[in-house]
Amino acid sequence: MADVVVYGIPFSSYTWSARVALKEKGVAFEMIDSQPHTQLQNELHPFGKVPAFRHGEFTLFETTAPSCAMWMRRLTDQRCSRRLHRSAP
Repeated sequence: MADVVVYGIPFSSYTWSARVALKEKGVAFEMIDSQPHTQLQNELHPFGKVPAFRHGEFTLFETTAPSCAMWMRRLTDQRCSRRLHRSAP
């Protein structure tokens, strides 16, 4: 079982973009199918929306969270050199 868990609808464009970012960074994750406004999703996200993410006891619920540099550094322990965003010219 992976440390990172993505909760959402597998074919949601928001969940999909988060999964792509995690795969691109080489972060192993488990995908749990969770519909919006279910009891589980309401516990993870204040508005019951998808996706939500959990890494150990750390929970995020913004769609852009997986591409956030700080979260990616936390997940990869700063060992991953692959960038998701271009450097400034």
